[in-house]
Amino acid sequence: MNDPRFDVTISEIGKAMRFAKRDGKGRRNNVVLIGAGASTTAGIPGAADIGRRLVSLVAERFDIVYEADAKAHEIYAILEAQKVLEDCRIPATSRSASPEDKDIDWWKVYDQIFKLYYTQPNDVRDLFGALVDEAKGAINWAHLVLGELVARGLVSTVLTTNFDQLALTGLARAGIIPVVCDGLESLNRIAGAPHHPQLIEIHGSRHSYLLRNSPADVSSVRGASPAIAAIRSLLQFAHALVVVGYGGREDGVMDLLVEAAEAYPFKHLYWVLHGGKIEALSAKARRFLSTTHNGGVLVDYDADRFFLELSKELGVGGPRSINDPLAALEQSLSEAQKARISHADIQAQVDEASRRLIALRGAEASISANETEAASREIRRRRLSGDFKGAYELAMRELRK
Repeated sequence: MNDPRFDVTISEIGKAMRFAKRDGKGRRNNVVLIGAGASTTAGIPGAADIGRRLVSLVAERFDIVYEADAKAHEIYAILEAQKVLEDCRIPATSRSASPEDKDIDWWKVYDQIFKLYYTQPNDVRDLFGALVDEAKGAINWAHLVLGELVARGLVSTVLTTNFDQLALTGLARAGIIPVVCDGLESLNRIAGAPHHPQLIEIHGSRHSYLLRNSPADVSSVRGASPAIAAIRSLLQFAHALVVVGYGGREDGVMDLLVEAAEAYPFKHLYWVLHGGKIEALSAKARRFLSTTHNGGVLVDYDADRFFLELSKELGVGGPRSINDPLAALEQSLSEAQKARISHADIQAQVDEASRRLIALRGAEASISANETEAASREIRRRRLSGDFKGAYELAMRELRK
């Protein structure tokens, strides 16, 4: 087995994505897989933080009393002592009756609570629905840019292990309504060489999320014909696959990725690692990357920073929903105007919306007339699109003025 490379750069990933052959509609067949780390800046907690939250919920269900200001690790200690949870401590750490937060494997707590207690769909929906609602509709830069990359034809398929539906929101903000596969059961609608953008929510969404980490679930994923066929087909036809914000902990999903990569070696496979600790890369992620010399690990990038720098490398700049927010409104209004409208009140509402939008564009033009603000905006736009030379030259011209 080859050791994965740890000298990958943003430039290398961008070139691999740009080199992918275009299809008849001008799209390139690149795949992006995102995990929980892509959602943290949007206020969605990762598995470890959900584990910390779950211990109090489990304690309440069992009517276990604890101090109002008790920390998660203190509640965990009570659950462990009362045999509600099995030992979830990190090996070689303190075995005292009062473990610290650092002594506990919170990912293991998360897995165990789902395996033992959160087994009913209603409980799962309530939990993840509450987590999404608490984020108050936030969406971060990573998902907005990912949607833009799909809209620009640079990414054909998005896979996510997340429940939050931010990937779908990012695509919608970019004007894309993808083919959606909400869980492994609907993978038969996924194409390896798609004619339309695709979103695969591997574990389902907030409405149907199903953790698949028990031995039985892992075995069922490994042996599921639709899952095997879909993942293999995606990798067979993809030019590059980029993994962002994902720890690679789900054995079933990782097994499918490893087997597909072994069946189709020498693909462009990239793993974006949050943090500089190379040892944080899981064993199965290493095996996945070992199937090729055309790829490796990009070290010390969180999801927002990665997509910021990638958009510069690809010359995309900021997402349209941020750069030109009125464009989405114009598109929606244009689509409404294409319909056959026979009711006078409906026509009047559409005409009023059109007038208001024209007024907004006029106000925007007035703001843009300020030369200093316009120059600042253009410098930033060039910087975000990777035109650093152009940004510098414009800045120098403005300084000379």
